[in-house]
Amino acid sequence: MAIGANLPDELWPEVSRAAVYLHNRKPTYTYNWKSPYDRFHTHIAHRNGVVVEDRKPQQAHTKFLWL
Repeated sequence: MAIGANLPDELWPEVSRAAVYLHNRKPTYTYNWKSPYDRFHTHIAHRNGVVVEDRKPQQAHTKFLWL
């Protein structure tokens, strides 16, 4: 991400946080099109005895570009 955006090397901590943030909210075929965020929060809710369907993350503020 940093190379593609021509960002300075000093921003590597912020770039790595952004990459992890986006990865955790992106649904994956391996997990039956659920995101790691969804799987984690649904697991925690079931462990605590809370009945929930899915814990989908808010993605209205993100914009994925598939080029």
